Amino acid sequence: MLIINADDFGLNHSINHAIIKSFELGLCSSTTLMANMPGFEEACCLAQERRLLNHVGIHLVLKDGAPLTEAMKRSSPFCDREGLLAMSEFSPFLTLETSEKRILAAEIRAQIACCRGNGIFLTHLDSHFQLHTR
Repeated sequence: MLIINADDFGLNHSINHAIIKSFELGLCSSTTLMANMPGFEEACCLAQERRLLNHVGIHLVLKDGAPLTEAMKRSSPFCDREGLLAMSEFSPFLTLETSEKRILAAEIRAQIACCRGNGIFLTHLDSHFQLHTR
């Protein structure tokens, strides 16, 4: 079985509709949803309307946009001065202090809860810019 995943569902209106069109044309078999982006609510509605709930995972975001938790917004290893996510592929995940690991875990849980709270049963996960591989 070949799985073709369309990342960035929820990023914005244009991306959302391009992903829906890709499903309609049979160009992708799954998508991953970004809980902290401006097009998130629209993407949730589209997934429900188009009966794609069995094809939607989460695209964990630790690099762009605003985090969902206040602790993450105030944490300099993860965010810039404006409180926007600013991790890079060179961020040292393995050297985080225990308190920083808790902040990171809480943000990940918040993104998952946000999706589930909007009626999206998550079938899989990946991360924005593949930060999960670092």
